[in-house]
Amino acid sequence: MRLRERLAIASLCFGCAAPALAADAPESYGIKENTAATGTLLKRNVVTGNVPFDKRYDQMTPEQRQRIKDRYEAVAPDDEPPWPADGLTTIMKALLQGASVLHVDGPLEAVATVGPDGVARQVEFVKAPDNAQFRAFVTSLLTVTRYKPAVCGGKACVMGFPLQVNIVPDDPTLHP
Repeated sequence: MRLRERLAIASLCFGCAAPALAADAPESYGIKENTAATGTLLKRNVVTGNVPFDKRYDQMTPEQRQRIKDRYEAVAPDDEPPWPADGLTTIMKALLQGASVLHVDGPLEAVATVGPDGVARQVEFVKAPDNAQFRAFVTSLLTVTRYKPAVCGGKACVMGFPLQVNIVPDDPTLHP
């Protein structure tokens, strides 16, 4: 019987900070697994973060937008960073599937440089699993994604879209 390794992507860090008191903790959002584990009807979150995955930037509340802007060092109050045109769900589901197929885990930090036309020009890796196929997959994924371009001083501009996730095995015994 073949044991199929399942991976979960945890801690999508858009504005991650030190743990806060429960009353001050930001909302938590997730993407649930496709099917519940044997013995339960509950589906686990396989991806979690502090902004909604299924919303476009213009659909988010001012607080949610601020969590995204907090990831950038110098963004003026009226400026906006780039964001996937249809939200993060498609990227995260594809990333989860790619990590599972290629059996990778660990931190992934990538920055897609998004042009004023909403097209990613290049992808740079700050950290990534040691798997060339996975890095090529992430590069393709981020460059085929359409983005809402960044806005600087009221005009579309070039800016990076940071993607920071930690890919963890669903079952730690699968990775000695």
